[in-house]
Amino acid sequence: MDSSKSYVACYRNEMIVSELLKKSLRAFVLLYHVATRAWRGPGISPRGLSVGQAYIGDYYNMGMTHSEYRTAKKCLVRCGYIAIKATNKGTIATLINTDIFDPNL
Repeated sequence: MDSSKSYVACYRNEMIVSELLKKSLRAFVLLYHVATRAWRGPGISPRGLSVGQAYIGDYYNMGMTHSEYRTAKKCLVRCGYIAIKATNKGTIATLINTDIFDPNL
């Protein structure tokens, strides 16, 4: 599948979205980036990622400072949306909850 034609479903669950937005707008933005970047398969990821995983860490591309990015990451982990793993190639986020964004894994 051509990555330029892939999609991410955004569920219209106003209560869940509002809850996350109240906690952190930046966490919502980071979750969006994880969902849009997540490897969907099939086959072998060119970056060595598993299905549902994405490299993150370029917080400046998301309009955040390093501190805002760290806080957003912590919020998403605490809320159960992502799991984080630091590697020598970068930070890998694994999407573990698709209540808001479903990248068609």
